[in-house]
Amino acid sequence: MKAEHLPALDGLRGFAALVVLVSHSAAFGFLPNLLGHGLGQMGVMLFFGLSGFLLAYLYCGKPLNSLSLRSYFVNRIIRVLPLYYIVAIFVAL
Repeated sequence: MKAEHLPALDGLRGFAALVVLVSHSAAFGFLPNLLGHGLGQMGVMLFFGLSGFLLAYLYCGKPLNSLSLRSYFVNRIIRVLPLYYIVAIFVAL
């Protein structure tokens, strides 16, 4: 079975991230306080739930061996570390 990309779920994941951003903005006083009550927590739960589902869905058809695991971890590191270093440098400045 070939896993297909599910753009609708990517959009829903983006919406969940936007909900978290709005909640944080409300918590810091940039938006009305009403927008910050519990919405951010629901956005985080939705985002992580969808992320876990999408990762499992996209990798479920691949064989579980050392080559596929190595490929998975290399892809994760390539996606996460550059943004991590950019944020760390920005915060340090």
